Amino acid sequence: MDDRGNLFKEKSFSLKQLLKIQLVNNRKRFFSSVLMGFFIVFILSSFFLTWRSYQYHYFTLYMENEHNWTQDEAISASYSTITASFEPNYSQTYLNDIIQEISSDLNSLIPSIVTNDSVTAAMTTELYYQNPNETTVQSYSFYAFDELTTNIIASNIIEGRMPKGSNEILHYQSKNNMVSYELNDTISVRAKKNSISLNFTIVGIVKNLQTAFLKTNRSIDILNWQSYIENYRYIFTGSEKFILPHNFYLEAMNTYPVQNCGRAVIIDLNYWIPKIEIQDLNEIIKDLQLLSRETTLQAEPHESFNFYGDLLSALINFQINWLQKTFQMIALIIPVIFLIFLLAIETFQLGKKQYKLDFQLLKLYGLKNNDIRKSILAEASLFSSLCLFSGLFLSFITSMPISLSLFGLSISNYSNNLLDPFLLIVSLVLFVIFFSGSFLFKNSLLNKTTLHISESNVNTKNPRKYQKLLKYKELFYFFPGLIVFVIGIQLIMSSPEAIIFGNTTTLEGMLKAIIAWSLTYVGVIFILLSIFQLLSKGLIQFLIWIGKKYWQQKKNFLTFSLKSFQLSKIIFKRFTFVVLIIGLCMIPGFLMRPSIEKHLTLETNLQTGYSNYLITSWNPDLDKEDIENITGIESSFQVTHLYIENEVETYNGKVITYSIELLAIHNLTDFLTIIDFNKNPSFTITNNDFLFLEENLTCLVNHDFAKKEGFQTGEKFDSSFFGSAKTSYNLTFINSFKLFPLLPYPKKIPFYDYYQPVKIITSFATEQLIEQDITNPYIFKDSSLLLKISPNANVSQIKKEIKNEYGLTMTSRKEVISSLWSTVNVFGLYLMVFNSAITIFVIFIFAFTSAQTIFKDRLKIIESLYRIGAKREQLWKSFTIEIVLLISIPLIISILIGIFLLPLIGKIFINQHQVYSLFKPVLKWWTIPLFYFVTYLIIMSGWFLSIIPQVKKYHLLKQK
Repeated sequence: MDDRGNLFKEKSFSLKQLLKIQLVNNRKRFFSSVLMGFFIVFILSSFFLTWRSYQYHYFTLYMENEHNWTQDEAISASYSTITASFEPNYSQTYLNDIIQEISSDLNSLIPSIVTNDSVTAAMTTELYYQNPNETTVQSYSFYAFDELTTNIIASNIIEGRMPKGSNEILHYQSKNNMVSYELNDTISVRAKKNSISLNFTIVGIVKNLQTAFLKTNRSIDILNWQSYIENYRYIFTGSEKFILPHNFYLEAMNTYPVQNCGRAVIIDLNYWIPKIEIQDLNEIIKDLQLLSRETTLQAEPHESFNFYGDLLSALINFQINWLQKTFQMIALIIPVIFLIFLLAIETFQLGKKQYKLDFQLLKLYGLKNNDIRKSILAEASLFSSLCLFSGLFLSFITSMPISLSLFGLSISNYSNNLLDPFLLIVSLVLFVIFFSGSFLFKNSLLNKTTLHISESNVNTKNPRKYQKLLKYKELFYFFPGLIVFVIGIQLIMSSPEAIIFGNTTTLEGMLKAIIAWSLTYVGVIFILLSIFQLLSKGLIQFLIWIGKKYWQQKKNFLTFSLKSFQLSKIIFKRFTFVVLIIGLCMIPGFLMRPSIEKHLTLETNLQTGYSNYLITSWNPDLDKEDIENITGIESSFQVTHLYIENEVETYNGKVITYSIELLAIHNLTDFLTIIDFNKNPSFTITNNDFLFLEENLTCLVNHDFAKKEGFQTGEKFDSSFFGSAKTSYNLTFINSFKLFPLLPYPKKIPFYDYYQPVKIITSFATEQLIEQDITNPYIFKDSSLLLKISPNANVSQIKKEIKNEYGLTMTSRKEVISSLWSTVNVFGLYLMVFNSAITIFVIFIFAFTSAQTIFKDRLKIIESLYRIGAKREQLWKSFTIEIVLLISIPLIISILIGIFLLPLIGKIFINQHQVYSLFKPVLKWWTIPLFYFVTYLIIMSGWFLSIIPQVKKYHLLKQK
């Protein structure tokens, strides 16, 4: 009795001793928990550091691919005005002072972003010319450029010389000239109608300034600046352009005592983008917005400028693009992180009984709950700190080589990522989750631990109603998920065009779109989780019911295994839940890239009309035979797009907007030499259908519209939905199509029935009849030319000749597909593959740890089986029967769900690349069996590697 009294005598333990007891007795569990926590922190922080580093690299790529500042169809700074009775008094440094002030202001915000040779500047005045033999007054534009640009113009004089005085000018000859001037012609122009005139003599002719500016990195936008400025007070209309050196220009303008004509200053900057620090981007945008509101300069205090619209627009567009990509990445990683957290929960279950025994022993020694709770707090703090700091440190080390070598970051820029507020907040949240999770789990065990070995004395009062409700966890996923999903859909419906089709050009619009899609996505995830919970619970209950029923009828290892589901139903339910998530996490990584490759190839073929080269924005006034005469071009095929928008009021007062795009093929037979519809499975029409278009007023119509209207082959229908017309034509319907080269896919706006896209294919003759007959004002037309080039032709020379002679751009199929890939989130594709690898690892470990937990929970049953003669092989086979029954059906469901959601993931991932066709994943007949077999193999490998060694090592207590 004395010994027993000493045994239960109250003892005091220091916090350090208590912590040591817990760590020593549960070292395996503590180590596995730290390892899992470290793994979570490592994955998240590595993802963030690499993604943040990729932002630096992508920013440079985006600006290089999307913004050539010398031809971006935007002007950096300008004013265009007219003032009644303006008295010119320009200083000789007027333009240079404006350039210096604008450059200085911008360089003070972003050092060295503008250099002296990166500025293209001009000032212009529109003067009035009247031919002595005519009454009509014409407007002529007189220009002066900055010194460097003037030198380039001087070297491009094809005839004559540079002006040597303020009364001598150069004539810029281009395709827009209305009058043909020659050397030594003299023109007399006024700055105000019915006022004094000055005579100017043409001493030089310049041409092809656009080509010269491109070669010397000068802005070509400045040659057509009228089209690219906003908020102007005066619109320049002069078709003839004359150039003077800067000093002579100012001298000539000052000669006029009064000007009542248009005046403008135009400055276009070629920004040095690497000088922009990406971490300062938000501040730079705010500062640029403030700077752009200052509309006047010290060098020109009287006129209102528009400042830095091109740079500001480019930076905001990058942010919009980056927000899209970040949303995609977060959407991709959430299911995997959830899977990892489930694994973390499973690792917490390891050693659960040992903790209870430790707490019971400490209570036997007289320790109070508060004393033990302090050690739990200390262990939770140690656990959380080890997870967080080890994960951050290793992720920082492993991500550094990728960031420095692949993305070209400096060490200082990479190190700054650790101080990013988002990373700090996420780290703090993870610390709180680990700390609270560890503490609450062990504190719950402590509160449940009593001094009684038997559990018969445990409080078994009937739970209250709200406690019963807490058992239905799927409700806590479903109802919040449903509410969030409905809110997201409502936001999408409030602005369907901007959100679904990506037509928004404002940061606020994109944030609204991301919030809407995020809520919808989170809602879908929660609803799926509730369904998974319900399925896992239903399956386990079904197996338990089967086990109870057949165990009474026949006793063998199969029925015993079924009966045993009741013993481990919580673990099995969690295991089933994990299996159901596997498909969503793993399948995209294997199927997305080949699916995107196939989609972009089809998109390229449709965009280029299955030709290797094409000219968009073809000028129909040109003769395509001239193009065919270029060496290397074998033939060409012309198509015309006619765009019509018409509003029709219905009987109930609603207005339906018909957005009609009509594609006219000029030569149907030649077009079939490019593509054979009979042999291409992408198309639903045949060559015969296509050739029927040779008959007048016949057409092919897009499938959705034809189905909605109930068109039948050979049926005639009224073309009144085209709009107001002199004559109403009856078109003959031949067939419907889903895809067609050069014709964008007709996208309807979801939840909106009053927008109707219509796509029609006709011959050129039919298009001409329709076009000439329509009086609808909302009509637009353009043409494209498909080129067939001989294999040995010099493509670069052909492209250059087309550009120089006709001002047209020839695009190759290779350039189109390269452009499409340049905007694909390639980082996201790699993340999907990484997710698949992580998922394989997680399900292997989950199977391994679950087998350990189940085996330890069943030790008493195993002991009884062992005593009545059960063999070790029979034991692990019994466990195997359980896992086979458990995962067989959920695994099929999981794979089917993953494949079903793949198109949705793909559409979110490459939404902007669904112009000519909709994304469809690549699926073969063997896809489902292959995924099923591989996943099954991974799960069983983890299970066997855990359960077989445990069974082999097991011995009865008295045999040890």
